[in-house]
Amino acid sequence: MGCGKFPNIEAIFLAQFHPDLGPIVRLSVPEGAVELDEDRGYSGSNGIAKGDDDSNSRLAEGSVVPLSNSSSNLGFFHGGEQLVEVVELIKRPIQPKVSTATRSDKIDFNAIQALVIPKLPLFERLVTVNTGRFKIMCYPISIVGNYARNALIFNMCFAFDIKADTKCFGPVVKRVGCLLKELEISSGLLSGSGGERPLMLMMRQLVTNLNDHGECQIELDLSDFSQFMASTGISIKLFPYYG
Repeated sequence: MGCGKFPNIEAIFLAQFHPDLGPIVRLSVPEGAVELDEDRGYSGSNGIAKGDDDSNSRLAEGSVVPLSNSSSNLGFFHGGEQLVEVVELIKRPIQPKVSTATRSDKIDFNAIQALVIPKLPLFERLVTVNTGRFKIMCYPISIVGNYARNALIFNMCFAFDIKADTKCFGPVVKRVGCLLKELEISSGLLSGSGGERPLMLMMRQLVTNLNDHGECQIELDLSDFSQFMASTGISIKLFPYYG
């Protein structure tokens, strides 16, 4: 467990849709926390991964999808009070042979990329995905504008132990996604040159401070890449979930 009764954050990673490569992992804390195919590799500050296109991911808000090494998975989504079953076909290329012990310590991005970088119905909705020993919570964002393919699609993902009760993190995950959207619109944090440094600082402080104290105060220096904003402050706090 993390601070008090709150679950511990195992990792945070920033996924993004690259106009040429598809879904990628741009940054992760700790570095190398996400497992990628050998032909994808990491490059730059913490990685760009090539992805394949998947057109079969259609899940509702609050989905919890168990993923395994099979090509098809039985998932569930909650619609009001009724539990509805859906069968999802996840397209997955052949994985390089890696020992089970090695892969179990990392997040298999290839297994979840179609849900982390999803189709339109899942944008700006909380999504929870189970893969391996991890539970991933995220809030995918799409910003329409003067970008390649006319949109910037990204997702700051929080990873926990698969058995953790993560309900208290729902508002935090949503708030982080909305803050990143606001910062991109106002200063170009994600699309501008030099954004990796403040993004990594933010991610590291989120992991350390939320795990240790259940809250964090982050001051981001944006002066190196934004002519409109010198800095900005971010305040995030965890609260117990009663429901």
